Amino acid sequence: MVLQTKFMQHLLLRYGDTVYLDATYKTSRWAVPLFVLAVRTNSGYQPVAILVCEDETSASIYEAIQVVREANPTWAPSYYMTDYDESEMKALREHFKGLSCASWMDFFIYNFLIYLL
Repeated sequence: MVLQTKFMQHLLLRYGDTVYLDATYKTSRWAVPLFVLAVRTNSGYQPVAILVCEDETSASIYEAIQVVREANPTWAPSYYMTDYDESEMKALREHFKGLSCASWMDFFIYNFLIYLL
């Protein structure tokens, strides 16, 4: 199941060159993985789609991203960032060939190094 409002769609199409995929794991009593697809806007990070998957496999994530792509046919990101999770990265790589990937850990290390310099 995918939730995307018209406003979320507007944000995705405007700021969707770099997307962030984050998941909640076992944070509620329901064993349903919840993924948030977000973009960085001029006012911070905003969700552009909520993905509720059957499980945490790359096939389930791929299927949910396919729904987002079908609703936003002109969306073509250049970069994505995820947790260091192979299922998330694989699903995005299969959808967007040639897409550059960074994990959140890479992001934090990069910002930490900039802070030190």
